[in-house]
Amino acid sequence: MPLVNIANFKKEITRQAGGFLNDKAYKIFAIPAFEEKKSVLLNDFDNHIITQEIKQGPDGNNISNTLIGLDDHEREGDVPPNLFSFIGFDRNSNPIENLRDRIDDTTSISKKPDTRYFTSQKNKIEIKFRVKIPTKETIMRGSPMPDYEKGGSWAINIEKGLSGIGYYLAKIYEKGRSGTGVQAKNRKGQPLVVNKNAHYIPPPEGYLTYIFNRFRSLFS
Repeated sequence: MPLVNIANFKKEITRQAGGFLNDKAYKIFAIPAFEEKKSVLLNDFDNHIITQEIKQGPDGNNISNTLIGLDDHEREGDVPPNLFSFIGFDRNSNPIENLRDRIDDTTSISKKPDTRYFTSQKNKIEIKFRVKIPTKETIMRGSPMPDYEKGGSWAINIEKGLSGIGYYLAKIYEKGRSGTGVQAKNRKGQPLVVNKNAHYIPPPEGYLTYIFNRFRSLFS
């Protein structure tokens, strides 16, 4: 009868059991819990006031109350100011869908646990899996400023601040990028300030920062 190394035998049984437990924990517990929390993340994104406003397109209203001091500029052809035309998106673009797809694709859970398994107390096994969220670079790629801007991310700038509101006219302009917004210029083609008292106010709770902080809190 061959001799059995008891220490190696126990080690191999533990290794196989660990792999089995990891796989079961991933499929039965980790994935359902992650998908439930991820649906909350995407729902928060869909229902955020910034998302809702930009999703209205070039004919929307400034429901986020971020564009202040433009109400007194009512001329023929004027339309309600909104973030879509202020930022200068192309009327046929869908910036929200592009960003949402990027968030959806890059928010994931690792199949391998950080710690395979350990007993935290008697008759209890705890297995942890790492959840990944989009990096700043990923967000920037998913929310680039329109072509006229060099670099930058509109989703990040929503929180940091958007410049140029002093030159912004919310009016029908078919030759414009959005069709309902234009940058005022003088006869020399230079930017012309027409809204001296206007200013942009970032959303108090933030935008993606708020959404991802809430997502993180779901795991604490």
